[in-house]
Amino acid sequence: MALSRLFQIERRLNRDSSYAKRYDDVIQEYVKLGHARLLSTEEAKRRIPKTNYMPHTSLTTKTRVVFDCSAECEGTSLNKNLLRGPNYLLNLLGIILRFRKHQIHISSDIEKMYHQVLVPEEYQDAFRFLYQSPNSTSTPHTYRMIVHVFGAISLPSTCLFALNKTAEDNKTKFPDAAASVRISFYVDNYLDSFNSEEEAIKRARQLKELSQLGGFNLNKWSSSSRKVIAALKPLGLAKPELDLDLDKLPIDRALGIPWDREINAFTFKVGEEIQLHATPTKRNLVNVVATVYDPLGFVASVVFAMKMLTQEVWRTKLDWDEELPEHLKCRFQKWCQSLSNLARITVPRCLVNEEHPTTQRIHIFADASQLGFGAVAYVRTTYASERVDISFIMAKTHVAPLNNSRSLGSNFKELSKLYTWPQ
Repeated sequence: MALSRLFQIERRLNRDSSYAKRYDDVIQEYVKLGHARLLSTEEAKRRIPKTNYMPHTSLTTKTRVVFDCSAECEGTSLNKNLLRGPNYLLNLLGIILRFRKHQIHISSDIEKMYHQVLVPEEYQDAFRFLYQSPNSTSTPHTYRMIVHVFGAISLPSTCLFALNKTAEDNKTKFPDAAASVRISFYVDNYLDSFNSEEEAIKRARQLKELSQLGGFNLNKWSSSSRKVIAALKPLGLAKPELDLDLDKLPIDRALGIPWDREINAFTFKVGEEIQLHATPTKRNLVNVVATVYDPLGFVASVVFAMKMLTQEVWRTKLDWDEELPEHLKCRFQKWCQSLSNLARITVPRCLVNEEHPTTQRIHIFADASQLGFGAVAYVRTTYASERVDISFIMAKTHVAPLNNSRSLGSNFKELSKLYTWPQ
């Protein structure tokens, strides 16, 4: 099975020499970095009950080799014999909200995080794979992965456990950095915010040293503060070519949200990714909705309009590639055209002003109707100067269920009777 899948990927490699070179470079890098090992003929012939061969392919434009650990042979697969493990993934919203808490921000990535965690030697034969360089006429060689691989269901849990264990083992020496590992990492992405530049620089240096004790390398550091960027240059910057005296700070992504570091605000560029279709279909509609990534609900009201349209399309029971009715098609096209206006919207990353606040209160508003329901949260901050700021925190919307037998508006009114609302 693994051999036949290898022949399939080889046919693709032989059709595209550029893709073939990138694919081969990835495999050779695995060997060079010690992530994989070429087995000798004698080693390859040796079999144990755990011996398994993984098919591989590339599913992304970055030519990341992914192993098909769910591929079955004789009724079983590697993933069927692996435990998924506990879910150590932190809440995405919590990380982003803490990222907005203070004025000074830092972010970083763990370099090749998943390939920094070793597979125990007694299990490495379960991670064998076949490969030969493009256009080679020799017999395929047998390799063995020494580190965990993309495609194994145990990968996220195992690697996050290793990162957390590194923090736990070194929390006496690095208590603050260990706490950051526990609350500010989303997989291999680190985002945090601080009250001062000095505090941010200190934490970054501590995290760099702490992570290295577990074999992890934090690099691609960035910040909205030029002083912090300059101080973190020895740790490895996301944009090492940046001239801090002349260049504007670039637009990055904070867990997928476009973020302009120069003005320290979140932005939107959805309109540039939308292509209007001559014959809009249900499939087109779903694809367009998926391009609007907005976890904090900055444009929740805009997305809600498309949620309602999507629900109406579902009621028509159209096939995926069947053209939408004229009245729905016009609404869909009008909505797509309006998305370019989102580029004008900026939302400050930080929830507070540079001054130290004296009081903060969170205000939440909610409402419902027969069409749907939603809620929005703001923080009201008062400063010693008696200045008052209002900052948008987040919003959520939902359309009414298709099979809803009662009015959401009446349900919401009944619920409101249970509370005494402030006047």
